[in-house]
Amino acid sequence: MPRLVAAILALALALSGFAAYGQELQVDKWQGRFGGPPKAQATPIQTAADWKGVWALFQPGAGPPPFDTAKHMGLVVALGQRPTTGYSLELVSIGPQDGRLVVELKEIEPSGQVAGQAITSPWLILRFNRVNMPLKVVGLDVAGFRR
Repeated sequence: MPRLVAAILALALALSGFAAYGQELQVDKWQGRFGGPPKAQATPIQTAADWKGVWALFQPGAGPPPFDTAKHMGLVVALGQRPTTGYSLELVSIGPQDGRLVVELKEIEPSGQVAGQAITSPWLILRFNRVNMPLKVVGLDVAGFRR
């Protein structure tokens, strides 16, 4: 529970900092433990075609949620293959920092829990307000973005 409270406070602080730029950051999140690519990667989503392509890859058969290129941008992050079901991705914070939109992510590893023996490939898709700032991902070492 303390971890959840800390995560909520961190996100609230990031969002309040973003409000200083004249808009409130709206973040939508989808994630899963299966179906991601075998290698770690982080890819920004700028176009409706990219959004549809990502959605078809990670959620085949499901229509994508709306993506208005004038209002939205996104990010898809994949951890690559992991040996058990206990792995996932956590959004720690998102907000402006030093002229960039910084997305902080954390890999959650199994810890003292019984995890199923299955190859997984956790992923996370974010959709948020379009901003005129470069995107920076921190907390993970993935292709496209480095710690």
